[in-house]
Amino acid sequence: MAKYVRITARPTVDNPDEFPLYVDLILDDNDKVLGNYPIFGFQGEIGQKSGASMPFILHSDGRMDFGEKYVSPDRFYHLDLRDVSIRVKQLLTIHGDGYEGAFRILELRPLVWTLGYKAPMPSE
Repeated sequence: MAKYVRITARPTVDNPDEFPLYVDLILDDNDKVLGNYPIFGFQGEIGQKSGASMPFILHSDGRMDFGEKYVSPDRFYHLDLRDVSIRVKQLLTIHGDGYEGAFRILELRPLVWTLGYKAPMPSE
């Protein structure tokens, strides 16, 4: 059964200055990303305390695109999210020209219990 989840991945101790990653995913029964659809996520703080919010698209080839308005000179990176099982404590890596960073998945939050789930209508 497919699962729709939001992962939170925090930078590892050797990468302390980075902001966390938040990504919404559809997972298969083996906790792998289901399908080759573009994945949307962002790097920053959900609470917006720091003001940092860097949205990105993760393409089917692992290319992470922060968009043309991204403040860094490097807009494209590679994230190995589609190559690993998505579980708490799983290590993820991002690399690009002259950069490599590690992030650990610390939370998997269900967004919908199943893809066929229908929320109950509020009573009037």
